[in-house]
Amino acid sequence: MKLLLDTHTILWFWWDDPRLGAKAREAIENAGNQKLVSIAAPWEVAIKVSLKKLDLGGPFHHRDPFDRLLIAQGLAEDMPIVSRETVFDLYGVQRIWG
Repeated sequence: MKLLLDTHTILWFWWDDPRLGAKAREAIENAGNQKLVSIAAPWEVAIKVSLKKLDLGGPFHHRDPFDRLLIAQGLAEDMPIVSRETVFDLYGVQRIWG
């Protein structure tokens, strides 16, 4: 079965948060299910962090919200970003350049 995970569901699963329902956890942990994350999820996280509605414990290294979206997507999808922006390295995302 395909599952589309809401942003809070992803975070609560990642953090092992008790607010995640038992059926939800079971569905996510089921290896037979395909888990999908919308491109809206990293965008939502980036916006909520910038509005201080969500604290991920990580500092902003610069203020460009579109760069932060790229970084969030690169991290979420374990995908390198092709960019000359060296500040990306501070976020732990793999960057290809040069």
